[in-house]
Amino acid sequence: SGMIADFLKFDSPVSFLLLALSTPFYLLLCFNRGILQGRQLFTQFALTFLTETLVRLLSTVFIILVLKNHLYLIELLTVSFVLSFVISSILTQVQGTEFAQKEDKGIIILEIKPLMTFICFMALYEFSQIVISHSDVLLAKHYLQADQAGMYAAISLIGRMIYYGTWTFVMMLFPKVIEARERSEDTGPLLLVTIGVVFFLGTCATLFSYFWGDLLLSLLFGKAYTGAGHYLYLYAMATTLFAVANVVVYYYLSLDDYVPVFLSLMFGGLQVAAITVFHDSIGELIIAQLVLMSVFMTSLMMYHFLLRPLIHLSRHDRTPQLMTV
Repeated sequence: SGMIADFLKFDSPVSFLLLALSTPFYLLLCFNRGILQGRQLFTQFALTFLTETLVRLLSTVFIILVLKNHLYLIELLTVSFVLSFVISSILTQVQGTEFAQKEDKGIIILEIKPLMTFICFMALYEFSQIVISHSDVLLAKHYLQADQAGMYAAISLIGRMIYYGTWTFVMMLFPKVIEARERSEDTGPLLLVTIGVVFFLGTCATLFSYFWGDLLLSLLFGKAYTGAGHYLYLYAMATTLFAVANVVVYYYLSLDDYVPVFLSLMFGGLQVAAITVFHDSIGELIIAQLVLMSVFMTSLMMYHFLLRPLIHLSRHDRTPQLMTV
């Protein structure tokens, strides 16, 4: 925690220790969300996010308004995160237990090897997702001056609305594709529809940011941030590309195809490397990400339309043919 605090220029490591204490509650929350998602109980699934968000929002607003001059303001804000994890995990656990009790009592035999394989690749992808989504803000905090880092954090916060705003469709896609595959149905239309919706929403947000970026920053953060409006649409564009790529990778994860996971890991590492080299200004950071996300999206499209069909064709050609007399 001391090393992290020094790297991110924090005065104290206490915030990171508090977040570490909340980790078990957050893992429990994620686990029970997975149960609700897998059972396609999307209403209850959405309520868990709503609960977490409201608890965090209300407690944060209270702390800022009432205790804004407190010596340990940052640590108190961290407590709002911890509180949201604890309350949400408790509520989700009750729901998950309730639904689990409705299951028929029986013996379920799982094939451990494919299950563990899936968990490992899912963990790898989640790791790459975290790197792509959050490494830019952390590196900006390290490399840029305090005012520029704050400006970049504001831009990324608005731009990331695209990613989280379209996340709902990805969460619905995952179990739907698995269900369609189990019924031997074509899963392609599900992918195309989800990509279309995510791309449309991201494009609308990018256009809005292009014309009214300064206004949006001014309304949300104050007039001091209006100078960064011309960066916002570029960040929104990069985030849209990442959101669409996320749809494709999750689609293939649901089909037990893990090649896109390695692509995601590679571009996550390339993003960190690029920002390490190009970090003299906000513009350099955003352009580096925009270029990488464009190449990432192009790589996934090439895999989907060219490489994967060739792999399947090659496997089909190697399949022994039955001969009849």
